Amino acid sequence: MIERDSGMPYYLQVADYLMKKIESEEYRVGEKIPSELELSRMFNVNRHTVRQAVAKLASSGLVTTVKGLGSYVKSGLVIPYHLSQRTRFTDNVGSLGKSPRSELLEWSKGAPTDHERAQLQLDSHEGVYRMDILRFIDETPYSLSTTVLPEKVAPFLESHLGDFHSIYSILQKHYGFRPIRLHSIIRATSCAPRDARFLPEDVPIIQVESLAIHPTTKVPVEIATGRTRGDIAEMVVEFGNGGEFSGYEPTNKNPE
Repeated sequence: MIERDSGMPYYLQVADYLMKKIESEEYRVGEKIPSELELSRMFNVNRHTVRQAVAKLASSGLVTTVKGLGSYVKSGLVIPYHLSQRTRFTDNVGSLGKSPRSELLEWSKGAPTDHERAQLQLDSHEGVYRMDILRFIDETPYSLSTTVLPEKVAPFLESHLGDFHSIYSILQKHYGFRPIRLHSIIRATSCAPRDARFLPEDVPIIQVESLAIHPTTKVPVEIATGRTRGDIAEMVVEFGNGGEFSGYEPTNKNPE
């Protein structure tokens, strides 16, 4: 498949082949292109050449690479994510006609940080649960979230984490409440090294730190820090509508 005497660099020939596959939709949006090893064998070239080809696609905005998982065809569409008092990932994404999925990566129980203790109004002896959750839209990695809950509002939470689908579903089913967002702080950042296992390193990250309260007692019960891919997301902040979706339409433009 490589034309050895064409004068065209091998990596550009590999990149051109992949571009044509993407343009013809043989490789569809959200799908993973062949791995470095597969492409190396397919074209009988070394993996450095393949990396150069994939880097060319990434710089052209056609693919994004997630460390350890591979490279995925990027969408030109932007997915709006609504921030309101009652934002919930599953409902939010489902309303767009897409398939959401959440995966609990790890959890721990221990002492809160000084920031967490102050935000959640905890005494010095009170502990918290901390969970790292990876969220997908149509099986494409979309965001990572670190959720912190006081142990006293969800005692023995670990007994309900075996078949994890949604932390809010667990809270509603076993503890009788769903947190209400009090406020959110939005920052632009880059992909942290610890997140690069799951999110692409080459895209901007939208970080949203939210504090939520109990719907009845109004006591702070959750800190959630989400890191969302800025190449396929835009945040829609809802004002004065009781948390219902406003009918906003995405810009359908890639912000890169």
